[in-house]
Amino acid sequence: MPRYFVPITKEELNQKIEEAEVSIGSVNLTPQIEKDLEKVQFDWENRDPQGFHTLDNGLTFLGGSAGGDWEYPVSFIIYWDGKKLRAYIPTEGNYFNRTTKFAYGNALESNDDKYSDARDLQKHHFPHRTLEECLEAENDLPYTRGFLNDAMEADIKKRIIPKAGSVTFTVKQPKQPKQPKKPIADRIKEIVEKTKAEIKITSISSQLEQRIKSLVFFGTGDEAYELFAQTTSFCYTLWGAGCDKEAEIVCGWAEDQERANHNWLIQNPEFEYWLDEGDYQTGHFGN
Repeated sequence: MPRYFVPITKEELNQKIEEAEVSIGSVNLTPQIEKDLEKVQFDWENRDPQGFHTLDNGLTFLGGSAGGDWEYPVSFIIYWDGKKLRAYIPTEGNYFNRTTKFAYGNALESNDDKYSDARDLQKHHFPHRTLEECLEAENDLPYTRGFLNDAMEADIKKRIIPKAGSVTFTVKQPKQPKQPKKPIADRIKEIVEKTKAEIKITSISSQLEQRIKSLVFFGTGDEAYELFAQTTSFCYTLWGAGCDKEAEIVCGWAEDQERANHNWLIQNPEFEYWLDEGDYQTGHFGN
């Protein structure tokens, strides 16, 4: 069932928030906002206002996030529905246990079911990992995505729509239409080619050095990356010690790991944000 909003400016929303003495920083909320935020259980130990935003449908809101030291922060918004201030916690683009309705991080603090977060993380974010590997996988969630990502914005716009009869609102600087992205395989190829073009060879005839430095591995927060990093580092150690044959073999292992990483990313497009955010490492780090 949709909710409704009445378009107002950022200044007008800020004035209504001040008049209601609402503050994310001091956790001073109206009863309605508290009720709206009961959708997900999280602690207010660490809370951050995330600024005012206006979407292209005219909805203006104040963003916020909160969570305890042991929790992954939950994002929410505060907006004006024409009569009172309301809050909303989007599901898409947000990160919390959709089954238990608790912030990620609480399962390990509970004696009831320590795997509840792991199952949810595996289902929605890390389908390639085992349940055991997902026990602490919230540490690998994308903090770098910023407060308002595309999925969160789409969720908000779908749930909260303009109230009938409200004044038509035109955003002064509408978003430019996004150009369609290239296929993931083509984007990976471009990043690899760019990496190769930036290589600086310290030995004039070192083909092996060029191979090592050309490696590109996407995603830097799981066990597969740790293995790649160790393999590449070992390759550098062998190469520096003059063990060229052994270094050639280990370099081949690292190239196999890189190839498997690229194929996995192509088959799992929900992780394409690794490319958008530059979440990758090259063979340069080993030297």
